[in-house]
Amino acid sequence: MNSAPPVVFPVGRFVWSRRIATVLALGSAFPILVLLALQASVSASLLLMGVAWLLAVALSLWFCQREALTAGELSWDGQSWWHSTHGGVARPVKLGLVWDGGRILLLSVRARGAPTGGERLQFACLQAGHSSGSWHALRCAVHDSARHAGERGRAP
Repeated sequence: MNSAPPVVFPVGRFVWSRRIATVLALGSAFPILVLLALQASVSASLLLMGVAWLLAVALSLWFCQREALTAGELSWDGQSWWHSTHGGVARPVKLGLVWDGGRILLLSVRARGAPTGGERLQFACLQAGHSSGSWHALRCAVHDSARHAGERGRAP
């Protein structure tokens, strides 16, 4: 069975996650502000919507930070994926393709071999501009590993 060649790709912090969450928060506040402007007095239901909105914004910002993969490197050795932080030890991971936009990949990453319940799903958004020389090799490895993971999951 042929496999994609080994590749190492840098993983940075996805700086747009907070910006996207902020834009979504402001956009979702718009209906509340319109209702507030249309009503003469603040009702209990409007106050409850405002509190729910604040809670949703706080949770989304917390999840954005918690679920992002730590900066470092993702590497494919031809058989398995590995993640290492800067100066850290490489650990084996399961990689899943969430979305391929050509010049942007959204990947799900889960540690392999961790105790049950310790395998927290994290996400990495990789962009071609970070290492354009190895971008094609990375995409080939991601698609190849996703294809082979599907084959291993099927019954013979």
